[in-house]
Amino acid sequence: MGNALYPHSQWGELADVWERMYPLTGLPDEQTRVFRMLEQHARQFVDVLLRFQPAVLAGRTLTGTWKNQALVLVNHGGATGAEVYNFSSQIIDSVYTKFGVLLQREVNIIN
Repeated sequence: MGNALYPHSQWGELADVWERMYPLTGLPDEQTRVFRMLEQHARQFVDVLLRFQPAVLAGRTLTGTWKNQALVLVNHGGATGAEVYNFSSQIIDSVYTKFGVLLQREVNIIN
C-alpha cells in the first residue's frame, strides 16, 4: 500500500521484515483466509485512492497519460516534477505487479 501511494524502495524491505516477523504459515486456516482477504481489499482500496478525483478538480487531473499513447505522460498543468515522476513510478509498479514486466523510463522533457 505504501509503495503505491509513495514509491520508495523502503516498502519492499518493510514487507520482507513484516513477513519474517509475522508469517502466515502455521496460522489456522480461517485466520489465513482473513489475512488474504484483507490484503486483497487493501489493494482495491489503494486503487480507489489513486483514481479518486476530488470535486475541487472538476474532472481535471494534474498528471495523466496522453490520449494517443498510454505510456506517454503529460502534465496538464500544476503538477510538480516530483508528482509526474511519482505517477510514472505508480505505472511502472502496477505493470510489474500485474504482468511481471519492468518498464524503463525514456524521458523527454517538454516545456
